Amino acid sequence: MRSCEYSKTTSPTESKRTKIVSIGDVRFFRHSQLIQHKDDTLQDVDIVSITFRSQKNGEKNQTISMHKSNDPDLCPVKIWASIIKRIRSYKSASDSSPVNCCISNQGTITQITSNQI
Repeated sequence: MRSCEYSKTTSPTESKRTKIVSIGDVRFFRHSQLIQHKDDTLQDVDIVSITFRSQKNGEKNQTISMHKSNDPDLCPVKIWASIIKRIRSYKSASDSSPVNCCISNQGTITQITSNQI
């Protein structure tokens, strides 16, 4: 993934061409069946699929799927499940919430920028 797909950028051209992935763009599957974000076993599903709505290369609505792995630290399913569960825990979270949102020290929802990564 390009950093502009999961973080806010200060570059005007990047922010115009690429749309940050929202949590509604992240879907989980177990045995080919869609699993809801609220499912308690989200981290144990087989596949995570991410749809990129608009990319720097001009492609739109491209979906990439990744299978779970046995690596406890680098499993894409576990990583994305953790991100989704964290964001879904925020009161104002919705499917349109970007994957780079977090709670600031002041208690407000903010977006992580590419400069902070």
